Amino acid sequence: VSYTFCPDRPRSGCEVKIDVPDSCEPPAAGTPSLCPVVFYLNGAGGSNRWTSRVRPRPDDGLHVQGLIGVYPLGDSGWNTGPRPTNRCAFTDYDCTSDPDEPGFVADIISYLREQGAGGNVYVVGGSNGGALAHRLAANAGPELPIKGIVAKVSQLLATPYMSGPGQLNHNRPGNGIGPFSNGDLPVVTGRDSEKVSVLSVTGTHDKLIPYDGSKSSAFGYDDKFELMSALQSMETWALHNGCARATDPIESSHIWSDAHGNAGITKKYSYAGCEEGVIVEYYSVEEGGHGAGDVSIDGVSVDYALVHDFITRVESQGMGDPTVTPTTPTAALTLTAPTLATTAPATAARSRTGGLRS
Repeated sequence: VSYTFCPDRPRSGCEVKIDVPDSCEPPAAGTPSLCPVVFYLNGAGGSNRWTSRVRPRPDDGLHVQGLIGVYPLGDSGWNTGPRPTNRCAFTDYDCTSDPDEPGFVADIISYLREQGAGGNVYVVGGSNGGALAHRLAANAGPELPIKGIVAKVSQLLATPYMSGPGQLNHNRPGNGIGPFSNGDLPVVTGRDSEKVSVLSVTGTHDKLIPYDGSKSSAFGYDDKFELMSALQSMETWALHNGCARATDPIESSHIWSDAHGNAGITKKYSYAGCEEGVIVEYYSVEEGGHGAGDVSIDGVSVDYALVHDFITRVESQGMGDPTVTPTTPTAALTLTAPTLATTAPATAARSRTGGLRS
């Protein structure tokens, strides 16, 4: 469906792939599919060609889990901070020459709703993709009905609290109150967004996204863009979600390991007692670097099993219907096998009809 979303957007690279399992077809004409819709966001310089996730896996792939996979391609990364290619100041919210990432995702969600995908929406991303996951969740609401995110090796921004382009431009949620556990007061300015379940994994020795926050080489050490510490980021989410233990999470110790034979201790922080059944959890990978999001915890892969377990647990909380009530489908989800659209020429006309086969 690349040609539906990519024309007239300021992107040198643009592609949107959608994978719909047979089990996620609508049960009847005019009745939406309630399979969860999961956006997978690549990191800077990465690709959306995650074939191991797109193809059915024998144990825990999308088709076994009953998930609709969405794979948008970032333009050499997602526009979540200063980039050399940006033409507009970050305070220019009406800018049309730089990529508007939340607007891009909102358009994809709107299209999926039109086609009958009525399930809750989740976002999974690492590094730059994780930064966008935080940003999307911070603007959760009717246009971005985000139910939960898995954000790996990334944190919320402390400053600025808004950055463009686009109107879905808040960098953190705005309902948090009370002090952080270290005594600092959170800055509560932000969008009055919906509550969102959050699972995060970061490494304590990450040199690109500093565990303790502050400036980052990912933003060219621009002092206008500073990260919260990993724990303050999670406390912000816990405060926003009304968690009873927002500043006093339940701690437990686990073992992390990676494909290279490395291993160590990871601490899990569970922010219990959240409102509306929201889940807020965080894994701190001790001595882990920027690859901490790819580890296994107690032998369980973060990238597959923990992500799918998180989605399953959020779904089971029974928080009610998706934020956006889907419209009557203009076309059913009738894919009999994954059909991945290729990028169409930039001159292709934008269309909002034709189903997921288009």
